[in-house]
Amino acid sequence: MQSVGNQGGMQRNSPDGERWQRSTSFRKRGLSPSPKSPLQIMHRAEKKYDVGKVSDAEEAKQRQLKAILNKLTPQNFDRLFEQVKAVNIDNAVTLTGVISQIFEKALMQPTLCEMYANFCSHLATELPDLNVDNEETPNM
Repeated sequence: MQSVGNQGGMQRNSPDGERWQRSTSFRKRGLSPSPKSPLQIMHRAEKKYDVGKVSDAEEAKQRQLKAILNKLTPQNFDRLFEQVKAVNIDNAVTLTGVISQIFEKALMQPTLCEMYANFCSHLATELPDLNVDNEETPNM
């Protein structure tokens, strides 16, 4: 009868056990620069990049609109449409960005295409008319 210690495990005096003991005894070595190449000193960037930090107000609006559109479903359509109106789409650049995002969403999710079309229709009735110079034109 075999002893319990030998079942399913590695025996200390087996060839595999000896290899395991040798592999754990290797010394960890750090990386060192090549002696043939000179060390280069890194410079500080004038404007450092921070992950998750937006650089301007327009980019912040586009991110906020994208976050809202990612949550959009027929069940929460009205609530999220109010959030989009609160973002203050007040220039042609922002409007173009949100329309592009809606178009991409409609292409990626064809089953929700009708909802995105309704969303654009609601946007057209709620937002002021903007011309190319980002000036509001009077509604006629």
